Amino acid sequence: MALAAYSSVIKRPSKIHTATLVFLHGLGDNGHGWSEILWPLLPPYCRLVCPHAPVRPLTVYGGEQIPAWFDVLARSPSSAVQDPSSVAEAVSSLNRLLAAEVAALPSTGRLLLGGFSQGGALALYAGLAGGLSCRLAGLVGLSCYLPLMEQAYGKTECGVASGSGQSQPPVFLAHGDADEVVLPERSRAAGQLMREKLGVTDLRYHVYPGLEHCNGNQEMADLKDFIWSVLSEKQP
Repeated sequence: MALAAYSSVIKRPSKIHTATLVFLHGLGDNGHGWSEILWPLLPPYCRLVCPHAPVRPLTVYGGEQIPAWFDVLARSPSSAVQDPSSVAEAVSSLNRLLAAEVAALPSTGRLLLGGFSQGGALALYAGLAGGLSCRLAGLVGLSCYLPLMEQAYGKTECGVASGSGQSQPPVFLAHGDADEVVLPERSRAAGQLMREKLGVTDLRYHVYPGLEHCNGNQEMADLKDFIWSVLSEKQP
């Protein structure tokens, strides 16, 4: 079933709509909590879309039905094995959702994609290697990793840029050093891969002391600065 068939939490801007943030929640969650966290950070011309992941059987949990963007075959804090076909399906569905958001923007509008944990992993993969049909103003990955690429560092297909040959967007990558669900080493490895193989030249990587697998005040302050910088109305 297409992601577009699922509901989203949508918050509409108070000024003329010229930018949109699409943000994907983590495994087992929904879009409501992140919509409340992110809304105060956004410029008044930015629309916020926080879709809910489909409920699907998760192999790593013995087939238990859980909100998830893609299937996970096995995982630990230091690694995970994702199902490539379900990741591809998720990217395809996400592409349809983003296309609808682009269609609602003016021609000079800007689209920012991000997520937390598994949602951040999908956002990063789709934006950097998934072959999205739309151009992004930026990417946000919080407490996350790069799916599939962890098993394919040397493969050339990991270097497909989003947006028909366009340069890679700026990336905000953040992690708490006390995260025991997704170890910070995984986002550090993702950042290295972005620089060395995926052509990311503007990577803003932050590590927050004492932060576990959740959001923090300083992290949200830094994220706000990033959002305003990439969605600035002064940009072409």
